[in-house]
Amino acid sequence: MNVGRVIRTVGAHGFGQAITLVSTLLIPAIAIRSIGPDSFGILLTITGISQLLLFADLGISHSLANHICMLPQARSSEARATIIKTRKLALKYSLISTLVFFLLSAGYFVFNANTGIEKTDIIVCYILFSISASLQFTINLFGAVQRYQDKPDAAVYFTNICRLVEVTALVTAYLLSTNLVVIALCALSARILTSAIANKRVNAFINALPHTDNDQSIKDIALAGKGIALTRTIQHLTLHAPVILISAVISPTTATLFSTTRTLSRLAMQPISIGIASIQHEWTMYWARNEQKTFHRLTTITLLVSVLTLLATTGITLLFLPQISNAWLSEKLTLSSALFIPAAIAAIAQAATLPLTQSLSSINKTKTLANILMIVTTISFTVAYMVLAQTKSAVAMSFCLAAGEVLLIPLLVNEFRSLLQKHRP
Repeated sequence: MNVGRVIRTVGAHGFGQAITLVSTLLIPAIAIRSIGPDSFGILLTITGISQLLLFADLGISHSLANHICMLPQARSSEARATIIKTRKLALKYSLISTLVFFLLSAGYFVFNANTGIEKTDIIVCYILFSISASLQFTINLFGAVQRYQDKPDAAVYFTNICRLVEVTALVTAYLLSTNLVVIALCALSARILTSAIANKRVNAFINALPHTDNDQSIKDIALAGKGIALTRTIQHLTLHAPVILISAVISPTTATLFSTTRTLSRLAMQPISIGIASIQHEWTMYWARNEQKTFHRLTTITLLVSVLTLLATTGITLLFLPQISNAWLSEKLTLSSALFIPAAIAAIAQAATLPLTQSLSSINKTKTLANILMIVTTISFTVAYMVLAQTKSAVAMSFCLAAGEVLLIPLLVNEFRSLLQKHRP
């Protein structure tokens, strides 16, 4: 393992977390003062839904990075042809996904947005933010090129610098205008600027590689990309869907209690996620060099460290839960151990599955992975919803969701072992 490279990548992810922290604290305060809570709530809803279009290219730009990193340097002409074809397909997927997504979801803002804001403005904002999100594949393509040059830290830094430009544009827009369309235009302008820079640098890299007339197939890349996109979408729904269900079936207050409790149980997941993301490139390179034993060892160590860290943090949190609740929430909301326990079980299970999903995704082995996640998540959510509807209990629902997370562990471990056996040297 290249320790220096991992440390630099951790620093790059840390820079991204700093941007997230500052924007989380800064934007709501400025936006609410500028455009009011109702308008800001509409923008949050629009951006929350349009964020699904970050995978408008169906994940192909992510799988491209893994694929070309596993190519020997002697096959640089193949990498060039692959990047060119993948970029064309990513653009095609993004255009189609954006159009279909807009047609399917725009009706919500027409028929359900009961505010004083003009519905035309809401639709225009939705279009602009959707286009902005769908351009993410251009940033990802440049990240793939950086990883191919063995610079994963540079890829992360560039992505986060682009985010910083976009956050700065949003803050400036909130300070200078109260018009939602103008704010959305500023956000889109910043994304177009960063996308143009990324595209220019990708072109420069392509032109520097040797040319080949071979018709390079990217079928495997497209298939792996769909698996990555499906995996990330399932993880996104796993995070947000329970809160929506509890709010609809019981009450928003109970949903807030559930969300707050789950956040507390997952405090250690953020640094763990950063660490795992920082070694993704190492997994890819070990597999490319046929070092399956090292690949296996790195995954096992990461899994054990993740689980032990979550066990320690959730155990300490449960021990001091009443004191944390009083200090953190000022007695406005009381956290209960009955709800914290299933949330902690789910968090510990996720700490075990995250290294497995990331290691498999880093080498584009996502087809079976996505199927496992889809089947188990569908079953657990169906059962959880039925239990919630019958019992009106967030605790009962939480145990159902936790059972689904635990069930994933043996299934993913079995998939991981099967893959190693198939590729045993």
